[in-house]
Amino acid sequence: MSQHFSLLGLTARPVTGRDRLSEEVDRVQALLAQAQPPADCSPEIPVAPGRGPMRVLRQYETVMTPSGLRTRRATTAGFHPAATVDAFDRMELQARRRDPEGPALFTVAQVEAGRVYAALAERVDAAGVKCSSIEGQTKAGDGSASWIDAVIHDIQRYRRMLRAIGDEVVLAPQRRRVEDPRRTIRVRQLVDAVCIEGKTLREVRRTDGWGNARTANAALTDGLSAALDRLYEL
Repeated sequence: MSQHFSLLGLTARPVTGRDRLSEEVDRVQALLAQAQPPADCSPEIPVAPGRGPMRVLRQYETVMTPSGLRTRRATTAGFHPAATVDAFDRMELQARRRDPEGPALFTVAQVEAGRVYAALAERVDAAGVKCSSIEGQTKAGDGSASWIDAVIHDIQRYRRMLRAIGDEVVLAPQRRRVEDPRRTIRVRQLVDAVCIEGKTLREVRRTDGWGNARTANAALTDGLSAALDRLYEL
């Protein structure tokens, strides 16, 4: 028999198994809705909740027609490609919510440099080898030479990127207090957190104990922007 109780004039009832089941169904439906590919993308893209939200990579081309220049979709079967939403997308969305008319947080070149760095780091990590361990292991005619050359090229480029990023301190407490949660943040740590781990600057601040301090946010934004500029110039 269900039991009711009154608290400050409000009547409540215990949560039942049916309530929990309904909440779980709603949660799953929300996950599936977020995992749907965007409307302008191919319907053959599978629904994958583990992949996360997606964004449209709109592809257009400008061609000459009898009536003059015309811009049209440059896609296969009329569908635009898609990509998963990353930290740059999330930060830009947060910035637009705060100020719809404000300037972009990062330039197109900076964002592209960060994404190229993330993709290269993933390839190097997936190769599972070090340059010193594969040099001189090519075998003529078996097709391995081109693969090893590509791996060596990626590793060497990755090392150049790491040197360009550097290891300078971006943010550090001026005075350490007792039980101070703030931790020093170096530029390599910052770049990896945003580009590879997918953290926004707000999440980086919270992870390292800086909360919502405006000075911390400005330092992280400037430090990341400068590192991305160096990457783009390589």
